[in-house]
Amino acid sequence: MADQNNTAPFEVTKLDHYIKYQPEAEDFIVDVEVKVLRQGSSSPPLEMFFSSLVDEFIWEDEDCQEKVELYELLVDEAGIDASEAQFLLYDLILYVCNMTQPLDKRFTGVFSLMFEVRVKPVDLNHAGSEQTKSQ
Repeated sequence: MADQNNTAPFEVTKLDHYIKYQPEAEDFIVDVEVKVLRQGSSSPPLEMFFSSLVDEFIWEDEDCQEKVELYELLVDEAGIDASEAQFLLYDLILYVCNMTQPLDKRFTGVFSLMFEVRVKPVDLNHAGSEQTKSQ
């Protein structure tokens, strides 16, 4: 959801990764660590950690339950607009894809992704809702 200045209600404050080659491993796994900070709130951050096969994280949508749960965390718990959360997920998928694409298809190991987003408070109008609906 964009405010009157067309700025997103969140900002990505950390997007980092490292790749660890593990020749004894059977697969290439992505470990995702997510932290959602609420600006202006004393609430503890929302946190999520999950692992998935890299190919499933990149290519599967509804079949990758972890991505569904991440989307629900961003929308239902963090309050990010559904379309903005979808674009944020696409950006994460593209990031993983771009970082892993140069690697050999037989690469085994771990792609660790650290992702942090700061959610800005929603300005309420005088009626106490986000928007005034025209009648």
